[in-house]
Amino acid sequence: MWYVLWTTAGSEEKTREMINTHVDHSLFTRCLVPYRKKREFHGGESTIVRKLLFSSYVFVETESIREFAERMRFFPGKNVVLSTGHEFCPIYREEEYFLTKLTDSRDVIDISRGYMDGNRVKVISGPLSGFEDRIRKVNWRQGLAVLQMNLFYRTVDAFLGLDRVEPLAG
Repeated sequence: MWYVLWTTAGSEEKTREMINTHVDHSLFTRCLVPYRKKREFHGGESTIVRKLLFSSYVFVETESIREFAERMRFFPGKNVVLSTGHEFCPIYREEEYFLTKLTDSRDVIDISRGYMDGNRVKVISGPLSGFEDRIRKVNWRQGLAVLQMNLFYRTVDAFLGLDRVEPLAG
């Protein structure tokens, strides 16, 4: 199951490094700090940049969350496994599936390519393929698709890269 760690903004990579270095690998399968690729334009030039998908959050796949959380207690700074106060809360299976499909065993979500077909977005390539129904809004100028997700037991927006392409003629 996947769990969410809350950490200080800007220390996501440091937290992942501490986990990978100081937590026995038998206690977790994967530690994920998801990033997204985004195209930015400066002075007419296009560059691809990498941005955090969720600031202050680190995802951990584990079947031993109690032992894992116990080990985290000894880390410096704020590193908390999200819980209801009485028990640790894994993310929903649907969101686990969505997150793992988007990241595809990597930490960086690639830019998708798509176009508008009437009022609907059609994704022709990239990690958003098959998830068009989750796209709530598109900002073509910024090259972003806004997806609404249930994560951390609340609704959050995820901003993912989406390049506009011309639809194929008929």
